[in-house]
Amino acid sequence: MIKYDLNLRNLEIHLNKIFDIDLYRSIRITECPHCRSENIIKFGYYKNVQRYRCKECGKTFSNKTNTSFYYSKKNSETWIKYIELMLKRKTLDECSKELGISLPTAFYWRHKILFSLAKVKEAEKLENNIHISKILIKENFKGKRQIRNKERKNVWNVIAMDSGENIISRPISIGIWNIENFNKLFYEKIDKDAYINAYLDRYLDVIAKKHNGSDKSRINIELSEVLKNYNKTFKNFLKGYRGVATKYLVHYLYLVNIFVITFEISSLDLIYSLNIYDSYIKENEIKNLKAV
Repeated sequence: MIKYDLNLRNLEIHLNKIFDIDLYRSIRITECPHCRSENIIKFGYYKNVQRYRCKECGKTFSNKTNTSFYYSKKNSETWIKYIELMLKRKTLDECSKELGISLPTAFYWRHKILFSLAKVKEAEKLENNIHISKILIKENFKGKRQIRNKERKNVWNVIAMDSGENIISRPISIGIWNIENFNKLFYEKIDKDAYINAYLDRYLDVIAKKHNGSDKSRINIELSEVLKNYNKTFKNFLKGYRGVATKYLVHYLYLVNIFVITFEISSLDLIYSLNIYDSYIKENEIKNLKAV
């Protein structure tokens, strides 16, 4: 008896299985995510993904545990389509209708992806010649139902890029300049032998002069075109999302950096780069994010 499959549904299911196998096989598990013991053994497969068992605490886990897609009941194809819509800067409502997922799910998926971007796309260190500047934008309370204080203070966003086009951008304070936050969130990632070129801010200029000391050999290095256009790109990007709540701003900055630095990227490239261990964030952690 011939079983017809005119809609090629069986092929679609098979391709999803193959993709899942390929997506998760590159992850290397060396310890238990529950007790951190290295005494682990392979424990078969679940939905084509390698499982493990910890011989210390007895708990099981897989290559999918603690990745961006942990606990998701949707297949990888749906995630790829979501990332594609996200790269096209579609609204949450458009993503929800297009993929048949709820609006809250569309919201949390966006932030799970943005959180993972921080793990793979932000530079660990800035070296050599560094250009640094700032952008001031007003606080945004999008999503808050009760706003006690209607005054919107300036959010200080600092952007820095080195000669290797490694970039770091993040909010460091609200209202007034905060040197402690800058040192903790930003300056620690600048190599001590780097030369800092500061623009458009007297606070950054003071920091640059102190850091550079008597080194005058690189003082006339021309400002990068990328950094010149960053302000415009950043603000246009936020408009495309109809505003971004200040507490989520740091996550969106990682996505801005992709558009600024990487001019060719696909949803398939992104889903592979995001599929890293320990990149999972819980929904309540997203809700409780702080601006700085």
